[in-house]
Amino acid sequence: MQAWPPSPYRPGNGIDPPYLGDREEQIEAVRAFLKDARNPRNVLITGLRGVGKTVLLNHLQGEAEGLGWLVIDREFSEPDAEPLAFANALLTDVNRALRRLSLSTRLKERAANLLQAAIEVVGALTVSYGEFKVSVDTKRRRPGPHRRLDDDLKEALTHIGELCKKSEYRGLVLRYDEFHVIRERPGSPTLSALLSATSAVQQHGLPLMLMLCGLPPVVDNLARSKSYSERMFTTLVLGNLRPPEDRAALVDPATRLGRRFGDEVVDEVMIDSGGYPFFIQVYGDALWNGSHGETIQIADLPRSTRGSSGRDTFARRLTSASSCATWRRSAKARRSSSCSRRLAGATTRSSRRSAP
Repeated sequence: MQAWPPSPYRPGNGIDPPYLGDREEQIEAVRAFLKDARNPRNVLITGLRGVGKTVLLNHLQGEAEGLGWLVIDREFSEPDAEPLAFANALLTDVNRALRRLSLSTRLKERAANLLQAAIEVVGALTVSYGEFKVSVDTKRRRPGPHRRLDDDLKEALTHIGELCKKSEYRGLVLRYDEFHVIRERPGSPTLSALLSATSAVQQHGLPLMLMLCGLPPVVDNLARSKSYSERMFTTLVLGNLRPPEDRAALVDPATRLGRRFGDEVVDEVMIDSGGYPFFIQVYGDALWNGSHGETIQIADLPRSTRGSSGRDTFARRLTSASSCATWRRSAKARRSSSCSRRLAGATTRSSRRSAP
């Protein structure tokens, strides 16, 4: 029996799959934005769980870095929605960008004074929310009353944009994932501060780009914070893979490693998965590990998904995803019921085999 390489499939959160299917149109559009730093464009990636938002975001980050942009990345979580925590995150990211720029030999040689001025401004950033205050560096404080977060961000990002133009970087990209958790509260500017500061900096022709990614509520959250937000972003709405990209996502990784799928098993997986990217990865992984021949056949499907070795892992993954709202809303009823029938049959047969 031939020993095959480890499975090329990657079912998981944000893990790059071996084949990034049906996303080339979006990648090409953003690549064009990145090549034109004089006219910065913001990108918003949204869609349900499991459709590959973070995978695409990671790919775009690589594109940006490859084209010479300075990328500062962050994944937000629920506690970051608190105004103080959000302000602290943004000011920390501004400071991270400045630290990266301070290592630029070109800036040290050509714009040392501008670099020092930016360090002093960013180091002294403060923003107040009632009795709370957050400061990036308490060693340097500007006199006078505390200012608003949007004012501080605008000033700091302006300095950074000007520094980028004099450095080896094309500009600055703020790359934020899970951004749907950030919601503006009355009287506590958070999203609106980021959007207004970004808009002001971009209107001055400075190279700043936002790359935001999150579940569908992110669109409404942005719109409620600033009515012009829909005009600030090119929105990429991701869904299930379309033919023939759905089939390629299953077949191509195996082909590269010397194996192939029979047409019948591919048809069956396409029906069951409905083109849902996460499910395609789950099926591919289970079939790869649960079969041994060069050609993966329809007969390998029940063995891989219901056999004693792979059944528990596969059923757990698929049942968990199928029961969540993401799957219920992203697949048609006939596909969901087909998948459920398979799992029900697998569980029944397994119970019979394990009964004393």
